[in-house]
Amino acid sequence: MLILKHVGLILRIRALSRPITVMAKHLKPRTFCITPVRPEMQVSSSWTTCTISKKIVRWEIWKQPPPPAAPANPPYVLEQSSDKGIKMVARRPIAMGELIALERPLVVSRTDVAIAEDQSTTGIFYRAALSGLSPAARNTIKSLRNSFGPEQEPILGTLLTNYQPVTIPDADTEYSGLFPTLCRANHACSPNANFFFNSRSFTGQFHAVRAIATGEEITALYCELAASRQERRAELQEHYKFLCECPTCSLPADLVAQSDSRRRAIGKLIPMMHAGAYADDLTVARIEELLGWATDEGLYALYAEILVYGFGLATKLGASNQARKWSQLAATAFKVLDGADSPRLN
Repeated sequence: MLILKHVGLILRIRALSRPITVMAKHLKPRTFCITPVRPEMQVSSSWTTCTISKKIVRWEIWKQPPPPAAPANPPYVLEQSSDKGIKMVARRPIAMGELIALERPLVVSRTDVAIAEDQSTTGIFYRAALSGLSPAARNTIKSLRNSFGPEQEPILGTLLTNYQPVTIPDADTEYSGLFPTLCRANHACSPNANFFFNSRSFTGQFHAVRAIATGEEITALYCELAASRQERRAELQEHYKFLCECPTCSLPADLVAQSDSRRRAIGKLIPMMHAGAYADDLTVARIEELLGWATDEGLYALYAEILVYGFGLATKLGASNQARKWSQLAATAFKVLDGADSPRLN
């Protein structure tokens, strides 16, 4: 029996099956033990857990057939690279907006899990949390990269290196998930694939944000892209311990300077977009310019966000035709990024 402080929730997802949820039985104030509970087991009043965990295990999704592990004709293969470990490569031409891969996570965890230091450094907590997975699943996790090396407990280091965001509706906290195939995609500062978590099917998905040629590496983002090369490299070095040499970072000095200027300009707009605020001197022409830069830089996700922001500006200025145009383009962009199930299409 494992004792920990400040209970957190970890969902252990069996491949193509229901989750096992770690719940907390109250022993004494601020001290809890964890034990696996299957969704069909009754949760008595003697158990305490956060409300979201009860919602998750009662989702109708677990009564439905699981989604396929990949499209019927997977458009990718995993290959060993000479410098980046495993990489995901297109085995045939992939169209813009095409679903590249989807899978359910092996692990889902709250991002605010707090445990006793000795249980973290020794790995006791993480080994217990993953003990319900099959040997094959545990071996898959062990095969993944731990960017932190000996400075971090191996299982935790591997999880932190490979986690992707998991957006759960009406959640009171943030979650992360481990997708053993999707996490094989390496980083690029102008990625050709977008990660989307579909809560309806409880799957992580990659969609192509542009046409991808046969033999081309499939890439995703690991850092904030609306930043200079120096800033991006510093973030990647801190969190993943590598120096980015992607095509964008390998441009000649004059083109790097041009790229940095464009990305910083887009980055300055992001706080305003998130706040839904508009500067008095912001014009439709400026939005058009930023959209062009986002396109040139291969920042398709930011391009979509700017379209939505531009729609709000055009509406505010009474430019109805422009607002309608950007609204239509945004709907198309979100379908490319997330697929037809995008919640941003509603």
